Amino acid sequence: MTETTTSPSSRPTDRQARADHLFSQVIGWLGVLLLIWVLHAVISTWSWRVRTPMFFVFGKEMERPAPVLLLMSLVLMVVGFWGRFPLMFAALRRWAKRGGLNAALVIVGVVVVTIMVNYLVQRNAVWRLDLTKNHRFSLAPQSKKVLRNLAGKVDVTVYLTTDAEQQGLRNRAEALFGLYETAAPGKIAIAYKNPFADLQAFLAKKSNLGGNLTGAVLEYNGKREDIQDFSEKDITSALIKFARPTVRKLYFLEGHNEQRTEGGATPDRGLQSAVALLRSQQWQVETLTLVGKDSEMPSPDEAAALIIAGPEKELFAGEAAKINGYLQQGGRVLVTLRAGGAKLADFLQKWGIVPTSNLAFGTASEAGQFIIVTENELKKHEITKNVGTCLLGPAIPLNTASPAPKGVTVTKLISSGQRVRVARNFKQGVPVKAADLGPGPVDLALIAEKEVVPAKDGKEAKRARLLVVGDSMFSSDYLAQAFPNGFNLNLYANMVNWLAEEDALVSIPAKDEQLDRVFATDDQKRLLLTVFYLDFPLLAAVLGFVVYLKRR
Repeated sequence: MTETTTSPSSRPTDRQARADHLFSQVIGWLGVLLLIWVLHAVISTWSWRVRTPMFFVFGKEMERPAPVLLLMSLVLMVVGFWGRFPLMFAALRRWAKRGGLNAALVIVGVVVVTIMVNYLVQRNAVWRLDLTKNHRFSLAPQSKKVLRNLAGKVDVTVYLTTDAEQQGLRNRAEALFGLYETAAPGKIAIAYKNPFADLQAFLAKKSNLGGNLTGAVLEYNGKREDIQDFSEKDITSALIKFARPTVRKLYFLEGHNEQRTEGGATPDRGLQSAVALLRSQQWQVETLTLVGKDSEMPSPDEAAALIIAGPEKELFAGEAAKINGYLQQGGRVLVTLRAGGAKLADFLQKWGIVPTSNLAFGTASEAGQFIIVTENELKKHEITKNVGTCLLGPAIPLNTASPAPKGVTVTKLISSGQRVRVARNFKQGVPVKAADLGPGPVDLALIAEKEVVPAKDGKEAKRARLLVVGDSMFSSDYLAQAFPNGFNLNLYANMVNWLAEEDALVSIPAKDEQLDRVFATDDQKRLLLTVFYLDFPLLAAVLGFVVYLKRR
């Protein structure tokens, strides 16, 4: 048996080798740490002058050129690599022989292919997920539908001054129009201009942007729309007008002491606020008289809807016939009744809606006799989407005819709930007795629909729509001023837009600008980018290397 011994002269050599390896390893890791620290300092401050800690300058903190520190870190890493080169080379050969090189090449190939596929998909298939509470970074489905229906390209010229107050407005315009560009690639072309940079060209454009010279001019197939406010509803409204084959108008009937579109003698008899909202949605609003043999009711191709707003006098026989003829061609009519006014019973009963002789009014102390209509009383319908609490004045309850006229379908839109009191057989000027009071609920708004022209030769069927509300005060200037935070005007505009089949204008909610924000300086922003794009990948690589060493 032979005993193997180690000569004393070889032990110092082994210890010296281990010491050299340990020293080189420490030097190499110091170089790596120095490199990471210098990169963080340069990126976070965006300066090549780095404030060095005291242990680098022997007791005094001072600024040093970053290239010098980068060179120092590279020298340290080279020294560490050189001292461990034989061991690293041997380990690399063993790793390659065991198939590690092939596995690494496969992983690199998969990563490269994934990056290329991701790049191609991102260029050709845009997909976003908006998780914000108010969907601030996405368009409403109605806006996307309008974009799909556009056959050509819309040229948009956005005018903004260089005033400091306009900087936020420019960001808002770029973000909003960017959503339209993303939703319909190739259909929106946007140019940003300063009106003062080329004042002559701006004046020649004759834009209707108001005194602040900010807004956008949209042009499409010879048509043009100017908007002063950057909101989704305004832009989509302009696009809808482009998509219309003809110019359609809203007509308000006159001749029966109705509510006036330009403001009445009293606020409850004026519709100025409601009409202003409709005009802001690109509707043309006109008045119409049907009294006389020479007067005619426009066809549905021209008249998007006829509005009879709180009449005090009944329709004449000739008027009712003209309105019925309009409905039989697929027309749309909105009727709002007034307490103590005309009920149009003969006309409405032919469409399955029966105004009663009663009067409903509220009892809540905070609203007086006004009827509070909450979301629970608003039936689920396109008209009531994104509509909250509204106020109605004393209203005429409505019943459904039984049996309904042939082909007519009546749908409930608004009910009162049980918080109302109903005065039976109400007469204007006559005191209401306690015995004549009853509880709710009652129906306050009904919709009658009928197919009047069947589908033929690939054309869609035409349907008549008649919407009746037992109150006309809800859309008046009085409640628009007294209840500015309510949804009365939104509900009224939704009624008109639904009747006119402009579904894209119905229920496009306004984007809430009050957001929770976290403010950061430029240095902090760059530091965050460094953490995400440098630290996290580097940490993943280090952890992977540690796992490899543990499993080796």
